[in-house]
Amino acid sequence: MERVLQGRYKIEEPLGVGGSSQVYLARDQALNRDVALKVLDPEAAADGNLRRMFVKEARALAQLSHPNIVAVYDVGEVDDSPFIVMEYLPGGSMKQRIEQAGPLKTGDAVRIAIEVANGLAFAHSKGIIHADLKPANILFDANDAAKICDFGIARNPSPTSTVWVSSFTKASSANRPSRAPTPPSFSGITSSGSPSRRAISGRRFLASSTRSF
Repeated sequence: MERVLQGRYKIEEPLGVGGSSQVYLARDQALNRDVALKVLDPEAAADGNLRRMFVKEARALAQLSHPNIVAVYDVGEVDDSPFIVMEYLPGGSMKQRIEQAGPLKTGDAVRIAIEVANGLAFAHSKGIIHADLKPANILFDANDAAKICDFGIARNPSPTSTVWVSSFTKASSANRPSRAPTPPSFSGITSSGSPSRRAISGRRFLASSTRSF
């Protein structure tokens, strides 16, 4: 891969690996700021459907300008693979915090839960529903504000059809994302309870019981 994409985004170092994408810390040389750059893997990019969904995700999430949602700045292409340019958050994820320091203090957990709920409510107001909410998808900026990323299967309805936007942070073993029933508008907000429980307890829970794993 080029070290500078589109003559603008200079790749500095890898930040993480998703099921079918790579995430890098990059420098936006035009605006002199750090960004996170998510590139679709070549194998996934060769699948026309996955490729379209990847770009569609970026365009859908670009609608969501909110202090508790990771901002999407740009989309582009390198070596025939599309990429998304997003806000870089240096504070890491809730998952990393819990693994490194254990359960959060109750006050911090409540504050984060409120911030996440605010972000979800705004997304719902735009017709987009988060379907992969978990501690790894809650990030923190330099001021410790919580921001939601990687919206999983996000619904972005149009007047004539329902569009499903597939996240590429999970392994895309199937070539075609399945079309699921339309979720209720409160599904993302109610799902925020799972990260909140883990933040306080330090443990993950099965959806159907209180047994931790």
